[in-house]
Amino acid sequence: MPGFNRVVQWLACHNPVQMLDILRAGSELGCAMDLADLKAALDAAHPRLPLNQPLAGWESFWRGYSLLGSHLVQAKAYFRLARERAVEARDYPLVALAVFWEGACLILMGKIDASSRLVQVGTSILDSRDGGKHLYKVENLRAHTQLHAGEGAAALETLERLDSYGHPSELERASDEALRALYLISDGQQAAARRALALPHEVLKGSGSQRLKSLCELTSALIDASESPKDSPAVLQRTALAMREAKNPYLEVYARESLAVALYDTRCKSEAKSEIDASRSLRQGLKMAYTAWDQRRFTPQPATA
Repeated sequence: MPGFNRVVQWLACHNPVQMLDILRAGSELGCAMDLADLKAALDAAHPRLPLNQPLAGWESFWRGYSLLGSHLVQAKAYFRLARERAVEARDYPLVALAVFWEGACLILMGKIDASSRLVQVGTSILDSRDGGKHLYKVENLRAHTQLHAGEGAAALETLERLDSYGHPSELERASDEALRALYLISDGQQAAARRALALPHEVLKGSGSQRLKSLCELTSALIDASESPKDSPAVLQRTALAMREAKNPYLEVYARESLAVALYDTRCKSEAKSEIDASRSLRQGLKMAYTAWDQRRFTPQPATA
């Protein structure tokens, strides 16, 4: 990752079109970059890019991705633009990637029905135009949508079928397994969640992906907290701070809401209320709404964003 980052930063100033080409070819590494580093590269490259360069869809995609931690609504708009440009250019890998992240934004904003409709749009485009060769990310989005609609069992079944839709990189597969472990915890399957974390932990040793590291840390902490309720507040407090240091506000929200539940269960009700108030403020700042999954798994009582 440090080497990839240096290459991207150098190309941003010297050959910005090749920078986009490198990010396109190594999209899983691009998604593992620090968002601030990615934004800096895009800002440096933009004035040097030709007006009608063929990778305009990828520039829109990476612009949206760089805003995920700060401006969710703007990120969604960029992903939609990337999707539209990708359809025009017949760039089907980008269609799939843009659909996934646009849908992820919709889910975080609580727009589950809109995400479900987007799954159908992506499936229709890819089925009819490239024979379904790039449906992996769209099916992944289907699983996320099902989970946040409160359909945990259906989401797990969809994830189990993902291998039939293609062969992603090892880093992407590891990230998906870390998310599957998180789903399993929400379904009360802690032992299965630990088994699902085996691949992510192995890949993490050599990848340097901050996103994968954060997913593994959150999932491991939730397992530890469920197995040792007495120690859960301390475990989840450390995890929430780690998510903040990693600049992953969405995972910090989940960690803090889990901490609030743990504090409530250990009769620290005033501290629990403080954590819930803090997580609600984070959600409001991020335009991040509650979903069926959030309310069932992470909040001690139903709430609205």
